[in-house]
Amino acid sequence: MQALAVGSVGRVAESFIAVGDWQGTGIKTGLGRFPTEILCEIFRSTLPWKRRHNNTHLLTPPWVLGLVCRRWRECALGDVKLWMKIEIDCTGLMTETKIIERFPLAALETQIVRSGTAPLDIKFESSRTPWASDYISCLLELLVQQRNRWGRLDLTFLHIFPLVLTQVKGNLQSLEHLTFCSAPLPPQIHDVFEIAPQLRDVTMINDSEDTDRWDAPVLSAPWEQITRYRGSFSAEICVDILCRAELLVECGLHDSGNDMSPGTSLAILPRLRRLAVAHPRVLKFLKTPNLEYLFLDLNRELGDVTDSVVAFTLAFLGRSQCQLKGITAEDCLANDLHSILKSTPTLLHLHADFCDEIGTSTTRLLQDTDVCPRLTSIHLGWLCMSCSEAVYDFIVARKRTLKFASISTGDRIAEFGATPDLMERLLALRSDLLKVTVVAQEQNMSEFPLSYVTKDMDPFDY
Repeated sequence: MQALAVGSVGRVAESFIAVGDWQGTGIKTGLGRFPTEILCEIFRSTLPWKRRHNNTHLLTPPWVLGLVCRRWRECALGDVKLWMKIEIDCTGLMTETKIIERFPLAALETQIVRSGTAPLDIKFESSRTPWASDYISCLLELLVQQRNRWGRLDLTFLHIFPLVLTQVKGNLQSLEHLTFCSAPLPPQIHDVFEIAPQLRDVTMINDSEDTDRWDAPVLSAPWEQITRYRGSFSAEICVDILCRAELLVECGLHDSGNDMSPGTSLAILPRLRRLAVAHPRVLKFLKTPNLEYLFLDLNRELGDVTDSVVAFTLAFLGRSQCQLKGITAEDCLANDLHSILKSTPTLLHLHADFCDEIGTSTTRLLQDTDVCPRLTSIHLGWLCMSCSEAVYDFIVARKRTLKFASISTGDRIAEFGATPDLMERLLALRSDLLKVTVVAQEQNMSEFPLSYVTKDMDPFDY
């Protein structure tokens, strides 16, 4: 159904609008004869379609469905779930007139009515609007009136913060997911999300380019009930939040890497299963006895020459005594990764992108038969010619348990394939039980610090 919808719905809608066939008299496909319930499900599964930058709000989904034919209009009007997602992005709209043209107030009022009583999924971004706008306040005022229906809320304000949001305090009965990006944060807004009985998922971003400002106060939230947290602040603030969030199951941290005070408390997270950190220093203050998946950037400068990324990681693993199932190591040195892998014999999934220019240490890692003997999936990135045979031997030695193997060489594909018939032998390992891919482009996680913190992303979803 998804493939059919992506291939048909968008093209049909755009083609009829382009030729002015508002009644859809040209619809002769099987899509037009689908039962209403299935047609609505297709619409819901494919929204939002890609928005053209110069489109007005009324020429974007779900509004555009009503311009194709009467039946599509009836489907759109009769399905409140199509109107639940409200997205207002003022990025690049440098005048109030352009904002009014793109997002008519009457259209927002109509969409709210058509959404019935369904929980609202709201995304409001004004990151490049360095001036106060009465019209933006009007749009927000309409949304604030529906605050008891907010299910998901994604707000980005980097210059002027609308204080109309102070009205939502204590009226967020339905809010389950909160994403908040602001720099700086006005003091009046600190406690507006403090009372939200259904809130479980919080993302907080300090988007200031000056990491010295990452020590600024953060939003207050009901941390004792949060199960998923992602944030970018100073390491000290990150740890302070974690000390109050004992129910966390998943956590992603992008801290500034600044020094932490000696009295920083140890955060014990007994339920945490997934942890991603962009700066290993914070591991010094964490204990996660039930951690299953760890995502690391192993090429971070820690300042003090006595500090060691490996030392922090090994101390953390030893303190936690967790049985890791998966590790993703971004931009890693093979020697560093080798030390970590030797301490995690329970590993089932490994994703590693190397930064070594010389492949000797990588080869040594791959030739160690005691490393990761039970792997079921592996990705190895940025490999060089000297370790190509070792990669083949590594996969063969674990063929009994491996189900997926991905080899990425970046721009070194010609070097990597220099050994006669190596590529053919690697691909010949494919079977019903083992999938093998060899690609030239890099499959990396280089955007990890921000992308993991700001987006839904599963580095272990092979």
